Amino acid sequence: MKQEKKRNINIELLRILSMLLIVYHHYSVHSSWIFPNSFSKRTALINIIGNFGKIGVIIFVLITGYFYSKQRFSVKKIFQLSTIARWYTIPALVISFLFIEKGLHMSLQDIVKAIFLISFSEYWFLTSFVVILILQPILQPFLVSANRIQKLKMTGLVILLCHIPSFIGLVSQTDNYFFPSIELVFVYVILVGDLIKSFEQELSNKYFKFVVLFFTGSLLLIIFKGVVYQPYIYNELPKIPYWFLNGTESINAIIFAGTTFIMIKKIKIKKSRFILFLSPLVFDVYLIHDNNYMRSLIWEKIFDNKNHFNSSFLLFRSLLEPLVVFSICILLAFFRGQISSFIAKMKKVSLPQISASDKQTM
Repeated sequence: MKQEKKRNINIELLRILSMLLIVYHHYSVHSSWIFPNSFSKRTALINIIGNFGKIGVIIFVLITGYFYSKQRFSVKKIFQLSTIARWYTIPALVISFLFIEKGLHMSLQDIVKAIFLISFSEYWFLTSFVVILILQPILQPFLVSANRIQKLKMTGLVILLCHIPSFIGLVSQTDNYFFPSIELVFVYVILVGDLIKSFEQELSNKYFKFVVLFFTGSLLLIIFKGVVYQPYIYNELPKIPYWFLNGTESINAIIFAGTTFIMIKKIKIKKSRFILFLSPLVFDVYLIHDNNYMRSLIWEKIFDNKNHFNSSFLLFRSLLEPLVVFSICILLAFFRGQISSFIAKMKKVSLPQISASDKQTM
């Protein structure tokens, strides 16, 4: 009970929201759509749904940044995350072998990757997140000792390191735009999360009207990307790289995620057992549905989305399918937790579980 009292209901709601955005994004990008050459409302719908997934990722990392300076570094936590992920990768590998065509070509390398999944970046987010945890002993002393101005300067420096090379890529119109390392971007987001905590009173009161203004402008840019930029501009005019509009490294996506964080954090929400039940399970949702062997099974085999692009129920399917996937994954995560607890009791040895305090950083 003491642990629940320490959990901030707004943060838990943000965690759930971020994972929902990620699942909707994966519905959009992993369904192997065949879009028509000409613009259509259906294409815009799928594009817009997909454009919020990276924002979900950023919100997840912002939550970590918000608590980063107060959390204790734990090697055990890294092993816990890895072990929990293997609860899903190994069964997914077996399911792939039995039901998915590419599973018939499963190699020893696939098995090794499923076991050492962080080292081989089987889940790109998990690997990058672990890097952020490893960097905590280096970054934390600065965040604890620095004043707010020093934190602003450091954040500005990291932003420059991320985006000056990207700007050079834009000007020179190179194919890859010199994308920054995702781990460096995560450092940048961690620093932004800490800044939100440092300036929380001002951002939630004195400057809140600017937060709403930036949120609105950022949202319009995201809609612009899905309705105008992707179908018309991307292949015709000098390319505006995704780092500006909506990638994980995007300035606009970080603005939208940050303002969303501040706005939801400001709302007064009554304690909800439903939210407190869901929030510890959402990371499992990512591990289950975005497993390399499960993506095609879910979006291509089970839902067969690409063959329903012209369906009169596309809007209904677009809203419902990700919710169904999210709900089933929550149930699987719950049962995983119950099995873990049962085995732990039987062996009198605690199997990897993420504690409530650790969940605050995820």
